[in-house]
Amino acid sequence: MYLDKPMRDHVLLQAIARVNRPYEDEAGRAKPCGLIIDFVGIFDNLKKALAFDSGDIEGVVEDIEKLKERFRELMEGPAAEYLSLVSGKPPDKAVEAVLQYFLSDTPRHEFYEFYRKLSNLYEILSPDAFLRPYLENYDTLSRMYRILKEAYEPGVVIDRELVRKTARLVQEHTRSGKIKASLEVYEINEGLLRKLEESEASPTEKVFNLFRSLKDFISKEARANPALVSIGEKAEALAREFRERLKSAEEILEELKKIIEEINLARREMAEKGMRLFTGFSSPKSRMLRGWQEAPWRPLKDIRTGKPVKNRNGNSRSSSIEF
Repeated sequence: MYLDKPMRDHVLLQAIARVNRPYEDEAGRAKPCGLIIDFVGIFDNLKKALAFDSGDIEGVVEDIEKLKERFRELMEGPAAEYLSLVSGKPPDKAVEAVLQYFLSDTPRHEFYEFYRKLSNLYEILSPDAFLRPYLENYDTLSRMYRILKEAYEPGVVIDRELVRKTARLVQEHTRSGKIKASLEVYEINEGLLRKLEESEASPTEKVFNLFRSLKDFISKEARANPALVSIGEKAEALAREFRERLKSAEEILEELKKIIEEINLARREMAEKGMRLFTGFSSPKSRMLRGWQEAPWRPLKDIRTGKPVKNRNGNSRSSSIEF
């Protein structure tokens, strides 16, 4: 809002309240604040302009310069400690270091809280030139946040977690950075074990990639194949053991490979029985077509008499659909 005339008391407070109305965009991201451009200097002495107790109006508005100072303090304080986790490491080793450091809930949630404060300030201040010296490090912290959310909360929609300008920054720097922009999602198939052997990713990163991929795969396929529910429970139990540091990444990785083998074996057995395990990567149209092709053919019957319907040659007409 552009403030170009004097206001006082309730009129001024109502104007401020209008700017701060909640709003969400199409991705579900909420705006962090409203912005007021003061041309007449009302906010130079807000206590005088608002005839209320100082405690009631504290925090109603904040000077942009104060927000810049707060952003600077966060980047030069806690951010420096978090950035040291990935300093001097190649991208895959950086991912491993982040995932290992934040295995415990307490430091991870402390980082989430720190990052929420930082990203809200960034959303308010961007695209101010003040931010330029901090952009690279802020991008790295945003990648760390995204990777942790993908690893430990795979059901969360990450794009809603990142504020709009931060999401745009990460997208613009997808190919560069001190750490990967996101974890990989594997397709569960016969070639996955070979892919894991050839991958240069660390065992820790492979473990989290597999946890995420299995959760996604089983959530899509469990209804069509109930046997996957027990396999999902095994994967959840392994995830708990890993987070509690009861087993190493290498041990968990071997257990997850056995789960992949179990899924592939189940697929082969179903194929031998003339059945298909539809994957989440096929289209509804192709699934409908395959189901129609595989259904048994039955003679069509007249719904009134119950007798088989004959064609012109006197033979019973048949269909794969039972009415």
